[in-house]
Amino acid sequence: MARILVVDDDAVSRVMLRHVLSRHDHQVIEVEDGLDALEILTGSSVDLVISDQDMPGLTGLELRQRLGSGFDVPFVLLTGFSTSEEIDGLDGFEAVDAYISKPVTIDEVLTVVGRLITPSPTPSSPRLHQLAPQ
Repeated sequence: MARILVVDDDAVSRVMLRHVLSRHDHQVIEVEDGLDALEILTGSSVDLVISDQDMPGLTGLELRQRLGSGFDVPFVLLTGFSTSEEIDGLDGFEAVDAYISKPVTIDEVLTVVGRLITPSPTPSSPRLHQLAPQ
């Protein structure tokens, strides 16, 4: 079981992610913006962060940048962008471990979560997992 922080200003998205992840024995903590996420992350530990990109206040990438290079918890970005060119053009994207293009599917979420909460990869294996709509 992993402790997963879900950061999204859309309540429906948070509920969907909580439902999917909790049915697979994960503990889910929900917040609606990046500032609340920073507060949670300074006071408790999590195994994974799943954050929407487009939120008021701090975007998902701004949240990741504020966490700094020493933050070693896997970070998944949810984005409306669907092409690698759009994604690669985002400032700070290199700091995320995976992204999922919206609309997300249950299988995509579970695949990424499963990959990122398993033991750390060897130095030669990539950590960036890209899942886009099929």
